[in-house]
Amino acid sequence: MVSCFKHLLGHGDTTDDSQYGLLVVIETKSELEAYGLVPFRQAMKADTDAVMVAHISLTLLDNTFDVVIDDLPASSSPDATRILREEMKYDGLIVSDYLKMGGMRATYGTEKELVMMLKVSATNMITNTSTQISHIWAGTDCVIVFHTLKAQLGVIKAVIAAVKIW
Repeated sequence: MVSCFKHLLGHGDTTDDSQYGLLVVIETKSELEAYGLVPFRQAMKADTDAVMVAHISLTLLDNTFDVVIDDLPASSSPDATRILREEMKYDGLIVSDYLKMGGMRATYGTEKELVMMLKVSATNMITNTSTQISHIWAGTDCVIVFHTLKAQLGVIKAVIAAVKIW
């Protein structure tokens, strides 16, 4: 059995549900430290095995940590991963939330999102040639895909196509 704390970087200040769209949370660094990150720091002290990263965008987090995430969900942001790994010193498993949620579908579509989140290198770029959109690899270790074989095969094909581009 594996323990997992979620949803980094917090759903505490949201009023909607990321099942239906990308949520935007506006926080200062002091608010994030005082409220948003407290339960995650406690879970890390308890040696929790994994963290699930939320499909939310923390706009002021970007500025206070001197990074630019734009409107990316934290779950697909290399900067959110950097904050988790470097600033919070987390060395456990990073897991995405379920990729079929509204925040993901509205932002990328399912296959593109999985390919973007695969852990390879924060400096590597991939391009989806059908839409000419480039994304930076986020550094997620494990993704929660889909319940249907058709959706799983679509993701597998997208990963194979991305590997061939490298």
